[in-house]
Amino acid sequence: MIPSNQPLDKNRAPRKNEQIRVPSVKVIDENGQMLGELSTATALAKAREAGLDLIEINPNERPPVCKIIDYGKYVYSQQKKEKAKRAGSKKTEIKEVRIGFQTGNHDLETSRRKIKTFLSNGNRVKIALKMKGREQAHKALAIEKLGQFVDSIEIAEPEGSAEALGRAFYILVKPRKSVNKPNPTQDT
Repeated sequence: MIPSNQPLDKNRAPRKNEQIRVPSVKVIDENGQMLGELSTATALAKAREAGLDLIEINPNERPPVCKIIDYGKYVYSQQKKEKAKRAGSKKTEIKEVRIGFQTGNHDLETSRRKIKTFLSNGNRVKIALKMKGREQAHKALAIEKLGQFVDSIEIAEPEGSAEALGRAFYILVKPRKSVNKPNPTQDT
């Protein structure tokens, strides 16, 4: 038996019928009416009489709350709720844009537009500044160029500072939170 101070794992299937081993339970019948606290044997007999299962709905209550319901329908409704909850949340992606140490202004503008598109879609963007050959001796200039590039994107907010990895510097940017503008009709 699980100690009363530890919550149960939410991914575990609920206990049903003979798996419920507590002496008494609070019972809800198939119509949603609270029958009150009954012994587990009595509750199980009522479920069998109705041709349904006794399912432990809230095991963390004392005594646990059980419902008389068809087990298959219960599992199906729980799966539908979980699927609806997952569908409501949007997973953000990390997009990557690479620029060079000597990339021209027009190409930087193209990359800037692409980054703005990614950010407006709610994604985070990883900007990589690659260095080749003798460019590696000028790491301070590379960090400065990367910082200027990030500052030129109005809707970008850096998540940290530039990090070196091999022959490149990386910085992660996210969409800037909109600043609440004061209401001009409001007196201060």
